[in-house]
Amino acid sequence: MPLNQQGGYYCSVCDCKLMDSMSMLDHINGKWHQRALGMTMRVEASTKEQVKNRIEMAKARQKGSGEQGAYVPDGFSLQALEAPSEPGNGDGSEVSDEDEAAAQDDAIDPELAAMMGFGGFGSSKA
Repeated sequence: MPLNQQGGYYCSVCDCKLMDSMSMLDHINGKWHQRALGMTMRVEASTKEQVKNRIEMAKARQKGSGEQGAYVPDGFSLQALEAPSEPGNGDGSEVSDEDEAAAQDDAIDPELAAMMGFGGFGSSKA
């Protein structure tokens, strides 16, 4: 029976059969398979001039992009990033606990709260 019709993994480039996925990955990234594809595993050595040119290109790209902090990720606006992350009125003062409780009470639908069993804990305060 031919190798490509047997169980396991078959490499048509090297005409070999491998028994599991880990050995297949090791084979694909290995020296013999890469040589069979015509690739060498050697890295070209960079010269001093190539490194200098690359550094200059990176500096020019960084200067051309504007300010250092002007980067805004996708899905965000610059105004949203500049807005204060703390809740408050924007001047850095914090919101008091009473204001937070009042805002939460306004946001809860009384019918939904009663249906879910959040009718209250029997406090006399209204």
